[in-house]
Amino acid sequence: MLASEPEVKEAEVVAPEKTNGKKSRAIAKREQTAIAETRTPDINDLMAQAIATGNMDTIERVFALRTQLKQESAREAFYAALSAFQNECPVIKKTKVVPFKGGQGVMYRYAPLDKIVKVVSPLLTRHGLSYNIKTAIDLVESTPFMVATIHIYHSAGHTETSEFRVPLNAAAIDATHMNDAQRYG
Repeated sequence: MLASEPEVKEAEVVAPEKTNGKKSRAIAKREQTAIAETRTPDINDLMAQAIATGNMDTIERVFALRTQLKQESAREAFYAALSAFQNECPVIKKTKVVPFKGGQGVMYRYAPLDKIVKVVSPLLTRHGLSYNIKTAIDLVESTPFMVATIHIYHSAGHTETSEFRVPLNAAAIDATHMNDAQRYG
């Protein structure tokens, strides 16, 4: 053999233990140990190990990692649920009509909010989704805006937020002879 060639060893062949068709306790124990050694620890295992060390820096780092993993998982669950909701949600018919002034023809049609809620609520619930809408009046350079903010929640903990701003026509509101409470509403 040349000095530069690596030495090749043959694999050791071991005869299987005779068990009459049943695994011996020694084989079963070795298999369990092998499985336990190859299993990847999950984040809760790491958290338990960090707590066992008593090292606060390690505990805090593992907790931060655990928090990040939970947030990523919740975000993935949110998008999967949103996709499933959108796949099932039917087109909602526009049943309300707004005529032109004077009653000649239709200016536009819309689906009333109560009908929309009636259709989407069971689907949202089925997919672990819920929502909350908050409204506010915001003044920008003396122009009033109605601001609607919707928060969409998933049962796994992820939340998405969207905002819609609409300028209010103060002259049109004043022309309706509403009191202050009615204008604000």
